[in-house]
Formats: sequence, C-alpha cells, structure tokens
Amino acid sequence: MVIVTQNPVESQQGTFPFPAAQIDRFLFKLSIGYPSKMEERIILQQFGRSPGELHLQEVVSLEQIEKWSEQVKEVLVHDDILTYIIQIVHSTRNHPYIELGLSSRASLALLQAAKANAFINSRMFVTPKDTDRGASGIRNKRLHDERVSSEKAALFMKNLEIIKKKFF
Repeated sequence: MVIVTQNPVESQQGTFPFPAAQIDRFLFKLSIGYPSKMEERIILQQFGRSPGELHLQEVVSLEQIEKWSEQVKEVLVHDDILTYIIQIVHSTRNHPYIELGLSSRASLALLQAAKANAFINSRMFVTPKDTDRGASGIRNKRLHDERVSSEKAALFMKNLEIIKKKFF
C-alpha cells in the first residue's frame, strides 16, 4: 500500500500536480480537510505532551489484512456489473467536455473498489450501489483535481446516473 500526501503550504498556491501517468496508478484521492474542534483537542492532548512521538495501537494485524484481501478476490461480479463499469469508463472517454477519460487501469480500480465495498458490507456479490461508491472515489482522483473543473466532475456523475437508468 502506498499513501501519498500533498500539503499546499509553499506560497499557498498548492503543490505541483502529478503527471497523469502517475495519478493513474493510485486508486483514490481523498481529501481529509481540517480536524473538527474536538479532533483538534485530541491532537493537542496527545501530541502536546510529547511532540514528534507517535503512540499508535494496532487495530488489525497484517495477517488479517492479507486474509481479507484474499476474500475480496472471491466476491462475485455479475456480467451486468462488468458492462456497467465498461459503460462508466467509456462514457468519460467519449464525452466532449472531458479531456482525458478514464483508463483501463481505472476500470480495474473501479471493479476492485466495488468488490471491496461489497465485502465490507458483508456480501460476497457486487451491486450497482457498490460500483457507484467506487465511481465516486475514482471520480475524485481522476476527474476532480486542479486540472479538471468541478463542472466536469458533475458531468461525470450525471453520466453515471444516465448509465445506471439504462442498466438497472
């Protein structure tokens, strides 16, 4: 697992964007934002005593993560879901307002995200809702960054709704 951070602190203009080929290798883009007041209090209480020291507790073992990873591979995906994923991806490639559509790597990421969502929800099969949740995260990373306007990301979500109505 690789986690990358971008902290726009230099000159308050942000960080240099990753090239598209590098962005394509990450599954999701998550924006954490600022902590709440309560979270800020916890940060001050925990790190104010001993700055720079981390006191982490293991919440899950590496063996358990590996086991879950293997179980996710067994989640069933109906052919209609595969067609749905293909339609989502191809709609971005052929849309006049989206400059760079989703890649084949993005379709694989969407499939994996949908399977993982099903597994987290105690199911061994993927539903359209699992796919939609994955599509939202993929959209954030691949279509809704500094180089692509929020209008284009909204178009993607509108296309997703149109495609869903055709299939389900």
